Amino acid sequence: MLLRPQFWALTCGVLLSVLTATPLCGIYVDPVNGDDANDGGSWDTALKTLTRAALIGDGRAPLYLAEGVLSDNSGEVFPIYFRHAPPAIIGVSSDATVIDAGTSSTIISELRRSDCTFQDLTFRRSADEGTPADAGPMIWLEIDEKVRMTRVRFEGYRSGADPFSDDHPIIALTGDWLSPPDFSLFDCVFSDCDALWLAGDSVDFMKGFSKLTMDGCLFKGNFYRDAWGYYEVGFDITVISNCRFLGSDAPSEIIFMTGSWPYSSGSFAMTNCLFDTFQLHLNNNTHQSWDNVVGCSFLNSEIKAYYSIYGQFLYCAFDSLSGLFVPSGGAELRSCCVAFTPDDSLYLTHCILEDPKFADGALGGGYLSARESGQPINSRCLSLIATGYSGWEGIDWPTEGSTTRTDGVPDEAPYDIGYHYPSVPPPPPAAEVRTDRTRYAAGEEMTVYPSYNNRGVKVEGAIYFAFGPESLDWLIYWPWMTFVPTPWVEGTLYSGVSYPNLPPTTHTIPEGLTPGHYLWLGAVLNSDGAFASDIALWPVAFSGCSIGPSKIEGR
Repeated sequence: MLLRPQFWALTCGVLLSVLTATPLCGIYVDPVNGDDANDGGSWDTALKTLTRAALIGDGRAPLYLAEGVLSDNSGEVFPIYFRHAPPAIIGVSSDATVIDAGTSSTIISELRRSDCTFQDLTFRRSADEGTPADAGPMIWLEIDEKVRMTRVRFEGYRSGADPFSDDHPIIALTGDWLSPPDFSLFDCVFSDCDALWLAGDSVDFMKGFSKLTMDGCLFKGNFYRDAWGYYEVGFDITVISNCRFLGSDAPSEIIFMTGSWPYSSGSFAMTNCLFDTFQLHLNNNTHQSWDNVVGCSFLNSEIKAYYSIYGQFLYCAFDSLSGLFVPSGGAELRSCCVAFTPDDSLYLTHCILEDPKFADGALGGGYLSARESGQPINSRCLSLIATGYSGWEGIDWPTEGSTTRTDGVPDEAPYDIGYHYPSVPPPPPAAEVRTDRTRYAAGEEMTVYPSYNNRGVKVEGAIYFAFGPESLDWLIYWPWMTFVPTPWVEGTLYSGVSYPNLPPTTHTIPEGLTPGHYLWLGAVLNSDGAFASDIALWPVAFSGCSIGPSKIEGR
């Protein structure tokens, strides 16, 4: 039976409506290879701009951004408004996926939904001049439940203006104060930025937040000021862990405001954080329930704590260039290293009044001096345990395997005072060897240039440089199958100590050496003979001809 054309038209219309109603699994944006004429449903049909994705998104599909720079040059129109905000915006990595506003102040404006995730992105304002005085926020979010940012970087948003206005935060985060949102930041970076966020705007002044969680974040460069919360409106609970705040030219300033008076009490905890050339302000309103700063290090930094009730500093280390001032309320320092002169507002319990002896390491300052890692003295902050304090279950202690030492060796004590770096195993020692030439004849002199760099692992052993056949079968006899003196350096090879200018040595090629290809080999051995470094190889070739003057005369 033949079907009438009207049936086909009706069927196609129904199928088309079904297809168009089917939500996309994701919307893909590629600023290099995409095209805004595509549907954006896959990498093969990716859109070119986030601006276009914001128009066609249905609010159910996450946005995936490819490697590249999304900017005016790639077709973006700032600020970007989402017709239906996506549940997530995800890039390749913060190094690879960059959204650059150029001279625009705002990248994303008025993104509204119940929750949202940002991941593996960089938000940047690359204009040389400062942010205009009437600029809006870089990111403006209106979220009711949760905001999560993971491995997101913010760069170059500076105005020098008063951040306590509604116009200058990096992130303006507002929500319903009757049901305030949670805000989480994990492994995020803020570089040369102004105010971080504002807890409300001039219209909805009393909007606040439920909880701020920040872990593993880095603040670096010059900050004019960072406002976390806005006057009486802040976070009910603030938990900041494993973060670093690194200023540069002049002390940068960061302000944490907690408490949502008069509606609820505010609570604040900061654990295992490092402040270097920073000013930390802790501003709390009435109904303060608790406030703890635990296991933090302060280098050339000033802390001003405005407490409505009381605060505690536990296991913290302060160098002589730092200071702690409590204009209101009071604070107890328990089991801390304090190098400055405390005033009457501070109550010290089981503290050490001396310099913590900070040392510079691979990841910066704030390590503790330790003889085992190569420093000349042990800091008193090492392995000091609190006395008469049972701990508090809300404190996140440094993770197992973290360290206060420059050599990356994990701490053995239950708790050392001050900031703990992740105990990333440092690279092994490296030996290098080369010669003045690569081809020699019998009787010629060979000059050998050895060097050694201990990049972070202390070794009880020796450095060997040996010479042998190219086959490397002789390695089983290492290091005795050699005609050079070994070892070159023996004893304790401290971490961070290098010998880049070991004296060169000269060796005469023996007459009986079989012509062929040979190798110089350099390595560090432990005291038990096991290799503690990579093996350095340098190829050398020999001929059997003798070139000595007596040999020439005898021909």
